[in-house]
Amino acid sequence: MEQRLNTIANYCIIVVAVLTVFFLVRNEMFNRNKPKDTAQKLIGKQFPLQQNWAPYRYTVVLALQVGCHFCEDSAPFYRKLSAFVTTRNENMVALFPQAEDESRKYLNTLSVIVPSVKKANFSDLKVTGTPTLFIIDRAGNVKSVWRGELSSHAQNQVLEALN
Repeated sequence: MEQRLNTIANYCIIVVAVLTVFFLVRNEMFNRNKPKDTAQKLIGKQFPLQQNWAPYRYTVVLALQVGCHFCEDSAPFYRKLSAFVTTRNENMVALFPQAEDESRKYLNTLSVIVPSVKKANFSDLKVTGTPTLFIIDRAGNVKSVWRGELSSHAQNQVLEALN
C-alpha cells in the first residue's frame, strides 16, 4: 500500500512538473509575440515632448534613469554617440524621471556629455524601460527607436540612421 501511494505521489509530481513547464513555455511564447516596447508605436509620429527640433537634421533622445545598470553599461556607446553627434552638428537630449541636477551628476559620473538634460514623464513618452534611444527628425517625428543595451550591430544601426 505504501509503495502504491509513493508511486501515485511520484506520478502527481511528474504531472505537476510537466504542466508547470508547459504553462511557462506557453506564456513565454505568448509574451514573445506581444509588442514589448510601446515606444516603437511612435515611429513616424510626433515625439511627445516640446522641443525646437528644426535647427538640427536629427536629434538623438536618450531616455535614461539614474542607477539603471543597462544605462551604465551603455555609457561607452553614449560617449561615442555624443562625439559623433557633435561632429555632425546634430543635437542630443537626455531625459530622466529624476530631477535635472541629479541627472546631470549621473551623466558626469558616466563621462557622457549631453548638451540638454530634462526631466520627463516616461509614460507620456511611451518609454517602458531604460535605456531607450530615439532619433527625431527636424519636424519632430520619430525616425527610429531602440531599447535596452545595444549590441554592436544595433549601435552601428544607430550611427547609420544618423547619416
